[in-house]
Amino acid sequence: MKKIKIIAMALMAMTGLMLGSCMGDSYADPDMVETIPAAPYGNNLLREKNVVSIAQLKSDYKTTINGGGYKLIDKPMMIKGYITGNDISGNLYQEVALQDETGAILVDINAGGLHGYLPVGQEILIDLNGLYIGSYGKQAKIGGIYTNLKTGATSVGKMDRPTWQKHFKLLDEADASNVEAEEFDLTKATDATYLEENAGKLMTIRKVKFNSANGKNVWAANDETTNQTLKDAITGQWISSNTVVVRTSGYARFANAILPDGAYDITGIFTRYNNVWQIIIRNTDDLSPSVLSIFKEAFDESQGDFTTENIKLAEGVSYAWKWASAAYGMKASGYVNGANVELQSRLKSPAINLSSVKSATLKFDQAINFSSDMTKECKVQVSTNGKTWTDLDVKGYPTKNGWDFVTSTADLTKYCGKTIYIGFLYSSSTSAAPTWEVKNFMVD
Repeated sequence: MKKIKIIAMALMAMTGLMLGSCMGDSYADPDMVETIPAAPYGNNLLREKNVVSIAQLKSDYKTTINGGGYKLIDKPMMIKGYITGNDISGNLYQEVALQDETGAILVDINAGGLHGYLPVGQEILIDLNGLYIGSYGKQAKIGGIYTNLKTGATSVGKMDRPTWQKHFKLLDEADASNVEAEEFDLTKATDATYLEENAGKLMTIRKVKFNSANGKNVWAANDETTNQTLKDAITGQWISSNTVVVRTSGYARFANAILPDGAYDITGIFTRYNNVWQIIIRNTDDLSPSVLSIFKEAFDESQGDFTTENIKLAEGVSYAWKWASAAYGMKASGYVNGANVELQSRLKSPAINLSSVKSATLKFDQAINFSSDMTKECKVQVSTNGKTWTDLDVKGYPTKNGWDFVTSTADLTKYCGKTIYIGFLYSSSTSAAPTWEVKNFMVD
């Protein structure tokens, strides 16, 4: 009996040696250890090779995408990025949105429950070799081939689950903080380049209202996909349905929820259908109430809490800035007793707190007359301490001298998280003494 045990042990030892010899050096290869799947999703054998940006991918296949066709990617090529949208609410159906620093693209997969292993913030690697790229309404997509059974027509569509499992790899753990929505610039909504570069991205449009919100209408009634139109919450101006809509699937879990009334910031996947932006919200948490104005002073009754800093006054002159009337607001002039005089004075706002906002814009109405150089004689400035001032890049100065008011703006987003002051620095000389009128001051 003892002899049998010894022989068995010897055989086991020899078997172990033979297995180790047959497996060779690769058995101890760290890469081989890493390729053992740690989860039932994806292909952990993939390695990052020939990785291109999403922008580069779309550029390489631009003709195909813009032509509404599709093409097999038949060369070594990979992309990687973060999931920004999935099927968690049913509004994105069997697809996910993928974004990197350069752009975004949709990935169509014939499978449900994608949000379970592709949550927002999950970074993934996709092996594109053997997949198809194309578009629907010029919205770039990765997928397989769809065949219309009635007409036989083919287009880019959803790849099957087994194919998808072979072509992607999860990278690290999901972290929703990896993705942050970009600000949508409504002034560029019809710009073809802006549309091409940003379609598919996670973005936010601010201070808008739903035109059809009345306390009764829902997102998408009768299981029908519905486009909701918007209007500017501040001006009340409708945003054309040929420019921007919010698109909701009739199968979204919130389809029969009441459409919210009021001003909102709307975040979503900003897809396109030809030249129309179609906002696909991921769930109703993508809406947040808008802060319509952080600070407002119309100058319709007085100068409010604004103060003046007289930097230089000509002899016998005690002020440059003065409240004029509700019609003209605050007024500065260096024309005194029939002559131009040398003055420099700043109209200064009270402290404006931008600590809790991610974007901010200065808006005001102004009229300038008798000026020789508006941007030098009538400067708009910003300060974070009320003492050191920086000139702002103001859009919308009057195109000529006159008494007509124009609306001007300046982007304050770089100062978000801080407390600021806005200053209107007026300067006149003996050769030129403009009249500057300012009203309807607002930071929103």
